[in-house]
Amino acid sequence: MVESLPLSAPFDPAELVAALAERRGRPIELIQLPIRARTPCGLLITTDRADYIGYPSATTALHQQHILLHELGHLLSGHAGSDRLSPGTVQALLPNLSDELVQRVLGRTVYTELEEQEAELFASLALHRPRRGSRV
Repeated sequence: MVESLPLSAPFDPAELVAALAERRGRPIELIQLPIRARTPCGLLITTDRADYIGYPSATTALHQQHILLHELGHLLSGHAGSDRLSPGTVQALLPNLSDELVQRVLGRTVYTELEEQEAELFASLALHRPRRGSRV
């Protein structure tokens, strides 16, 4: 799955998300999130209209890229998660999205262990691939 990604060197998250949205025929939007205690650092939100990936604004660019790729790994793998975040958590993190609009909000803590391992492997391989291709 990683080999089929349109990854540029240097890595451009917006370019990747745009290409995947076009490929899937469905918008993918990125949302910077404030880091708060007891909230996941990455979120995948599915609505009728689009998929949203939330990532923390107050971290390094490399960490943001890893979180984005981790959540894309869940999305592209079709992971559905095993639980939902509470409506209060959804509102705190995403005040512009109504509870009715959000079909599924999946944080890093609600997937099975295997799904988490798959998403982590996906993110690690995707981050490594542009660097590997740029060596002379």
